[in-house]
Amino acid sequence: MIIALILLLNSFQEGRLSIEPTVKRTVFDVKYSADMSWNVEVTLLNEKGKKKFNKTIKNSDGFIMPLNLDGEDSGTYTVEIFTPAYNLVQSFEYLTWQDELKEAISITYNQSNNLLRIDSNTEILLNTSVYIYNEKGDKLIEDNFSPPSRLIRAYNLGGAPATKLEVIVSSLSSVITIKKFDF
Repeated sequence: MIIALILLLNSFQEGRLSIEPTVKRTVFDVKYSADMSWNVEVTLLNEKGKKKFNKTIKNSDGFIMPLNLDGEDSGTYTVEIFTPAYNLVQSFEYLTWQDELKEAISITYNQSNNLLRIDSNTEILLNTSVYIYNEKGDKLIEDNFSPPSRLIRAYNLGGAPATKLEVIVSSLSSVITIKKFDF
């Protein structure tokens, strides 16, 4: 009878889970609340299902827990909450600043007028550099941008000694994107 009563009570218990970004782009807040206090197991999985974090919180009916993804790859992450009464699961997307910038930058080359165009669809808030090399590895152009700025540049490469181009956009000593052109 007692076990049946516990099972009946458990069936009416609910919990709520949300994952919210914070001002710091690598940190997300896990917000959990429940109708009753439980021992709560919190697990973070990457998109390959690899466990990145696991913690048990004793006798809790709610908490806000920061998850710092600094150093992790971009992807879909999943938070799982396990209690004796129920399980909650929520997924969220995380983009590293490099991947976010990579998605924001467009590099095109128009061979008919030898025009290389670089454009960002958002303001870049980091020091950024553009390097253009030919097939021999000779640096044809180096251009530096200070924040805040949009990368909107057109480079006339007419007469440049090249049959191939490699364009590198980097920031904070990290390569954001590389694009190669053969003509």
